[in-house]
Amino acid sequence: MKEFWDKRYDTTEYEYGMEPNDFFKQYIDRTEPGKVLLPAEGEGRNAVYAASKRWSVDAFDYSRVAREKALRLARTQNVTINYTVAEIFDYPLRKDHYDLIALIYAHIHREHKSALHQKLQTGLKKNGIILLQAFSTEQLKNNTGGPKNIDMLYTLTELKNDFKSLKIIQAEQTDIEVNAGNYHNGAGNVIRFLAQRI
Repeated sequence: MKEFWDKRYDTTEYEYGMEPNDFFKQYIDRTEPGKVLLPAEGEGRNAVYAASKRWSVDAFDYSRVAREKALRLARTQNVTINYTVAEIFDYPLRKDHYDLIALIYAHIHREHKSALHQKLQTGLKKNGIILLQAFSTEQLKNNTGGPKNIDMLYTLTELKNDFKSLKIIQAEQTDIEVNAGNYHNGAGNVIRFLAQRI
């Protein structure tokens, strides 16, 4: 899969666009800056936007090509992000460190999701937030992007179970118009999820 993503990102274009995800942007715009972690961040659109709003940004992905593009985008916007190349379970997560951890279209296989979600929770400060937007299992009906493997899509039930120790603020499955570069376009069925460590 690393080779797949390196090849996909190895273009002059930003394959998923340079604008941040709408759900992530809405949260950043209404929240005082703090420390944010963005796992599986790809080409950096969300990391760079958060940094432009004075957030301290850590991000990682296992694609070196993605990191290079993210850092290039940061330079064009005159912001700084700390971007590491790491496998999703190998990233040295700091305990009780982040105000926000955001998973935006992180395509994780079902057999690994729960373990990842448990690990990420340890990185939250008290009152810290998990924010997630992902394609739901209903996205298989659409031809607008996302994995074609149902085991890499999401349900509200699994998220509520994985984050049951947190206070759930928002948990919805909804139809949206996806407009994110060359691979996520058109009608999409997504899950939007916010939960807080209390």
